[in-house]
Amino acid sequence: MPLSGELSPREGSSDFIAVDDGGFFEYQPSATAVEQRSEYPAESECIVDRQGNNYTLGPAGDGRLGLRPSLGLVDFPWLRRAWRQVQAEHPDQYPLFRRLPESDDLFLRMLFEVLQANAGGGAGWRLLLEAQDMSCGSLGEVGRALAHAKNPAAAVVADPFGHRYQPQPRQRRRLGIHTGTYLVFVEP
Repeated sequence: MPLSGELSPREGSSDFIAVDDGGFFEYQPSATAVEQRSEYPAESECIVDRQGNNYTLGPAGDGRLGLRPSLGLVDFPWLRRAWRQVQAEHPDQYPLFRRLPESDDLFLRMLFEVLQANAGGGAGWRLLLEAQDMSCGSLGEVGRALAHAKNPAAAVVADPFGHRYQPQPRQRRRLGIHTGTYLVFVEP
């Protein structure tokens, strides 16, 4: 039984966002998924649930890791800075660009939606391309359809949460050499 004010990770939390020690964000559908993907306690800088509760990892017995009781609310200014930074540095890995809400609750909701949509799975993607309205099963499927388009920037993409995006091609560079193109999706 948690102490007063502490929240156990299994009480009311169904999914999580983990920010690892390299600053990368990852959607996790359950506490078990967080625990199974983690190799050492300090691997995650932050593990947050949909209510904004911040968790850490610790020994759970049998050499496994488990989520510890909540430390309280996540540091929202830090979380916003970390999200802006990882998206600026790795837009090919975090290609959904939405306007950042001012309220912490709406920001957290947006972050869960973007990371869950980016993680794949789940139908509900729509692509309006060259006068055709297509249903897609994932963002990857949208990207593959746009790869064959004459003008991908003219398409409109809608995610499973109803947000619309304009695809924008970006050049991938390594050591100053153009090595390909990828798409980011920007909410107008």
